[in-house]
Amino acid sequence: DPDVLRTYGVKRYINVIPNGVDFSLFKRTAEKMERAKALRHELGLDGRKVLLIVGRLGQEKGMDYVVSCLARYLANGGDQSVELVIAGDGPFKEELEKVIEKAGVADYVKLVGKVAHQDIYAYYFMADVLLS
Repeated sequence: DPDVLRTYGVKRYINVIPNGVDFSLFKRTAEKMERAKALRHELGLDGRKVLLIVGRLGQEKGMDYVVSCLARYLANGGDQSVELVIAGDGPFKEELEKVIEKAGVADYVKLVGKVAHQDIYAYYFMADVLLS
């Protein structure tokens, strides 16, 4: 807010660049919550605890680490109703699929691919835990 900066004595020109996220997409409405519930059902996630990652699948993102953490969690008696949903696409997809198989958690991970920007709210709303 330029006014706040002015209270600190900033006298130069201040250009405010708005955030590139349309927050209205993420306003909870009954219709959007219904869509999230339907999506959960479509993905076979009814009764599951959903962990969600949204983003480009790149090696530097550490998704392989999340998969290894999930494997350890499950191996140590963690809640078997957990499901990791990864929404996105990228150059690390094939390698990530191998990591998932090798870790033995293929039954607990869904790679849903790229999600259209106008539909991403449903994924966020259906998740129990968001990971980044």
